[in-house]
Amino acid sequence: MYSCMVVSIRSLQNFFDQVNERGTKAAAVTSVGATVLSLPPQFRANHPFLVVLRDKTAKMNIFIGRLSDPTTDMV
Repeated sequence: MYSCMVVSIRSLQNFFDQVNERGTKAAAVTSVGATVLSLPPQFRANHPFLVVLRDKTAKMNIFIGRLSDPTTDMV
């Protein structure tokens, strides 16, 4: 099962400005929040598979593994 992650981003900005004969006062506040709306993809290992850990910069495989029987308990 593959799905993409959907994120909702909310931002709020508030500004205060006061000008009078004694001078000027100003202040600003910004708030940003993010909410995840979907679950990350799930991988169910109910069949044999390979695992490859690869360094894209060096273009080298760092680790290669094989799980031939995922039904056995591995502790």
